[in-house]
Order: sequence, then structure tokens, then C-alpha cells
Amino acid sequence: MNNLTTRNYDLKRPLKGIGIFLCFMGLLAIAFAITIRVIPNAIPPQLLIQLHTTPQILDRLNITYQYSLIACLVLSGLFVDIIGPRTTLVVAVAIAVVANYLFGSAESVDYMLYGRVLIGYSYPFILTSVLTLGTHWLPRRHFSLFVGLVFGTFLLTPTSEYSLLKNIMTLDVLKTGILIANIVGIVVILSIILTVKIADVTRHRHTLAGLCRPLRYYKLWLIAIVSMLGWMVNTFLLHDGAYWLVHKFNYALMPAIDLINTSFIYFSLGAILMGLFSDYFQRKRYLITLGYCLGALTFGILEFVPNLPLTFVPPLLFLSAFFVSSSIICYTKANDYSTIGNSGITLGFVLSLTTIGSSFFAKITGRIIQNNINNNATWDWMLTLIPCLLLLGAAISFLLKPTHISSDSNLLLVERV
Repeated sequence: MNNLTTRNYDLKRPLKGIGIFLCFMGLLAIAFAITIRVIPNAIPPQLLIQLHTTPQILDRLNITYQYSLIACLVLSGLFVDIIGPRTTLVVAVAIAVVANYLFGSAESVDYMLYGRVLIGYSYPFILTSVLTLGTHWLPRRHFSLFVGLVFGTFLLTPTSEYSLLKNIMTLDVLKTGILIANIVGIVVILSIILTVKIADVTRHRHTLAGLCRPLRYYKLWLIAIVSMLGWMVNTFLLHDGAYWLVHKFNYALMPAIDLINTSFIYFSLGAILMGLFSDYFQRKRYLITLGYCLGALTFGILEFVPNLPLTFVPPLLFLSAFFVSSSIICYTKANDYSTIGNSGITLGFVLSLTTIGSSFFAKITGRIIQNNINNNATWDWMLTLIPCLLLLGAAISFLLKPTHISSDSNLLLVERV
């Protein structure tokens, strides 16, 4: 026991009552945050004229949102641990409701910009606080499934909503969508205030140095890098996947976009199943390693098999997205290296490094592809890089020592890193 650090956790706490309510409210908060993020992207050009704006201004709003989101990612975990996940979630959702109302009722670009910035500020706090609430309330053996549900909602909501809204978007639909989203946000706020109460003993237990202690563990950095490598593949598919299908397999652009959107539905389903497998088998590093290796294999087949029949492209793409969804297990793995008092900064750190790294990867690769979009060598280099990133992530994951739950006590035993 001298080589082990312990974390108190009630393994026998049933997943019922407040735990089920927490799952529902957390997923509802994520769906609300994603919805107000997607609505502006679904505005068609003809509606932009009625709103007295242009596609260039909309791009500016989206860029502002992304940079404000990245700026808050690093701080979100620290705030969650200091003031508590419940308070953080309530305040962040309230800010998002105000920002969404400001964006929807704005009569000038400046007010739309302010609303978009506030939405970007609130989103990382919502995601981090929901994940941290899971560490407080859910049994450890169900936490991976909860993470899978969070990230499944994270990707399934924008994919389904964008496909729906882009075909029916009018000014009335836009205002109705904003109103419904705000009602959902208010319901989340009132429900959490009235029912979910985190005990004060889980807050203010650490000094700033104590809160940041997990960041000193090099294995936590390795876990974050593994997660980042998996999400780099996602960002490539999201930003450039459709153009790759057009160039490599001669798809028309719109069917290629629909195919990429469908692949993210499979990623969402895969995230839920990977969380379920992780909880059932308790072999986190092996699942990540296997998922990344199989993802590299399917991407390799898509890129390097000559004259691949087009009928094989959709199932291989869906399988690759499904396998790469094992990256969500990194959050459960990271949580094993924290205490209940600093789980927020641990999860926030993995989330921030993953988002920032994959965002910069998307910027760099997007610039390269934009300047060489018809160059076969550029595409070959990019699609060689994707399996290499996954294999690197698999190798790092396999080297991480496993964690074990003691069968004769309520203590999680974690190897000291």
C-alpha cells in the first residue's frame, strides 16, 4: 500500500434517483449548449439578408466563438473545483441563456458579436461541470458510460439539428429555436437549483497547489495527448473529410458532406458503446489501444487499397469513426489520477489540451489543403498521417499502467505516477 494513493469512493452507490436525474440534466445542459452553438451555422444565405448581415460577418462570429471557447477551457476546471460543479453549471447555463437571447434579439452586428462571445465563454464551463458532477454523484463503474453519453450528445445533437434546420430555417424558425433553447436552459437551471445539492465537503478542500497537483503527473499529460491524437482525426474529418472524399473517390460535394455527418452519428453511438464496454470489462487502456489500431487499419484501407469499390467506402468510414470513439475513455482514465476535490481541473485539463491541440491541427492542415487542394501528393501525405497519429496514440495508451478497483473495499487503488 505504500506505493499506492487511495481515493474514497462508494462502489455500491446505486445508479438511481438523483444519479439518473443528474445524467438527464447534464445531457440536457449539453444539448442546450450545443443547440445555441449550431443555430447560427444553419442560417441560409437568403435569411442573412433579412438579418442585415453577410456570410463574412457570420464567419467572424464563428471565429470569435472559437477563440473565446479556447480562452476559457484552461480555466473551466479550476473554477469548477473552487466554487463547485453545481454552482458553475447554474451560472454558465444562465450566462448562455442571456447570451442566446442577446444574439437572437440583436439589431446590430456588435450585439450579435457580444452574444456569440458569451456563448463561447459559457460552453466549456458547462461541459466541464457536467463531467465533474458525474464524478461526484455516479458510481465509478458507471462513469465511463456517462462520459460516453455526454460526448455522444455532444456530437449527435449538432449533426441531427444542422441537417434539420438547414432545410427549414426561416426567420420565424430561428426565433422559435432560440426561444425553445432558452426555455430548456431555464428548466435546467431551476431543476439543478431545486434538487441537486453537492455537499460542501467536496469544495474548498484543496489549496491552489493541491488543485493543480494532478498536472504534475506525466501520465496525465500522456492521457491528454492520446485523447488529442484521436480528436485530431475527428477535426480532419469535420473540416476536410468531404473534400477528401471528393478528391479520392469522386464523390459529389453534398453527398460527401452527408456521408461525413453520418459518420459522426456512428462516432456518437460508438462513444456510448465504448463507455459501456469500459465499465463492463474494466480494461480502459486495452480498449483505447484496440480502438485506435482498428481505426488506423480502416483508414489505411480507405487510403492505400487501390481501386476500392465505392460500396465499401461508407461502411469503412463508419467503422473508423466508431473505433476512434474509444478516445472518450481517456477522460475516465484521467479521472483515476485525481481525487474528488480536483477532478474538475483534471478533466478540464484533458478537455483543454484535446481541444486546443486538435484545433491548431485543423488550422494547419486546412491551410495546407486549401493551398494544394488538387495536389495528389498533399492528400497522400495527409491520409498517411492520420493512421500514424492513431498508431502513436495506441502505443502511448498501451504503455500506461492499468488502474484496479479493490474487490474487498470501497477504495480505488491507483498506481502512483
